[in-house]
Amino acid sequence: MIRPLWWLQGTGAAVGGSIDIGLHEIGLSGEATVLAIGPCDVDSRETRPGMSIVTGTIRHRHATVWDLTFDGRTEETLGVTANHPLYSETRHAWIPAGDLQLDEVVRTLNGHSTLTARTQRPTRETVFNLEVHRSHAYHVSGLGVLAHNTGLPCPTGQAEQRFHPLLTTKANFSQQRIVELFERNKWLERRINSARKGLENIRGEMPTNAIDAIGHDKIKSIRLDQLKDAIESMEKELFRNKDRIDELL
Repeated sequence: MIRPLWWLQGTGAAVGGSIDIGLHEIGLSGEATVLAIGPCDVDSRETRPGMSIVTGTIRHRHATVWDLTFDGRTEETLGVTANHPLYSETRHAWIPAGDLQLDEVVRTLNGHSTLTARTQRPTRETVFNLEVHRSHAYHVSGLGVLAHNTGLPCPTGQAEQRFHPLLTTKANFSQQRIVELFERNKWLERRINSARKGLENIRGEMPTNAIDAIGHDKIKSIRLDQLKDAIESMEKELFRNKDRIDELL
């Protein structure tokens, strides 16, 4: 997972410790053990238009996998779990991969493709789900089939407009922007709550020995100030977004 420094401070993340995480976009929440923490050289300012950073990779073991073939291209199948939503052009909706019918048309990066075959693998496999920065949908396989995370549904029409820039027009821009602001605010509210819990954790910290006591209060004060600044910044953005939503409605 890729997370900012304030998030680490707010959750009290430490190697060997446990934290509560909520990855609602992929239907995952609960207690997790921190195995390692290290620097990250990813910079969102360097991403090309139309691309987003993968902020998390989640591995699932012993999953039932279906191989889907599109346009008769047997050399390049898409391996996917039955409940993973793909966007159906035939039904204009997100459809679980296991419910797609033969000859059904799905959306792809460059247009659309038709499902021509599907087979279930005889063995269970290890599969991966992705958390994408500020997005719940992404294109998968060499065909660029449009897939969606399983935990957070998107309204059908809004999903069409949001993830295919060719369909974005002045007429639907306001609606698209409102959806984006709502999702951003939900994310901000979760982070603010986590940061506030972090404040309480820091306030309750006590030095464990005489050596730790040296400069403890000063370091503690600095950490508290940094986290308070982060909360204030997020709250300001939250209120700005709410004002913008009111203007667009």
